[in-house]
Amino acid sequence: MLLDNYRRVRVSGECEDSTSIEAALEDFFTQIETNPLLKGNLLEDISLSASTTTVVRHKLNIIPKGYIIVSQSQPASIYLQDKDSTTLTLYSSADVTVSLYVF
Repeated sequence: MLLDNYRRVRVSGECEDSTSIEAALEDFFTQIETNPLLKGNLLEDISLSASTTTVVRHKLNIIPKGYIIVSQSQPASIYLQDKDSTTLTLYSSADVTVSLYVF
């Protein structure tokens, strides 16, 4: 679960101890801030040619953890050949247009 350590903070009657509320909120926001999936970029309509590498700028300014194919115009195997803090180098088995979420 995305927020597995989050505990619901309930206030009933008297105000709960503010320290426990602050701790629960800190746990919650730490999980959001450290989740790499939430710090990605959607790259749309990338044209890949068969049996050729294509360099794509991902604009993250960090070395990405990975990518998810969001859409693909036709069947093709797409492989990551290299990555750095500014680009991905992709190889495709067929001519295809893809959209990627890079994180």
